[in-house]
Amino acid sequence: MGVIDMDELLLSNWFDINSYLLKLGIKPGSTYYQLGAVKEALISVYNVTPKIQCLSPEQDEEVQTIGQIKFCFTKDFTLRNCTESNVDSYSAHENMLSRTEDLSICNDTLINYPSHVQPYK
Repeated sequence: MGVIDMDELLLSNWFDINSYLLKLGIKPGSTYYQLGAVKEALISVYNVTPKIQCLSPEQDEEVQTIGQIKFCFTKDFTLRNCTESNVDSYSAHENMLSRTEDLSICNDTLINYPSHVQPYK
């Protein structure tokens, strides 16, 4: 059994994105959402703008899938807007569906909030 890092444990509890989105009516699954609605829901909880990255749609589809939600921090671990440019910043990643090179900033269109996460192997 490995050692549990208490800072990591607390951070993962605080960033329970799925629970917060669910409470705000954004449910994972087959329903599509406007990117702005998901972003505004997260801003209402965390009071900062996250970076939402998506997987490109398949050839026959027009809807992107959320692949990663990124929160940005100052070097003092204070949340900050990811829209700000800051050399002394760090980030925390929510679940990743794929390698980061497969992700891009989501277009301002319909997105799919997947119901399950398949880690990339």
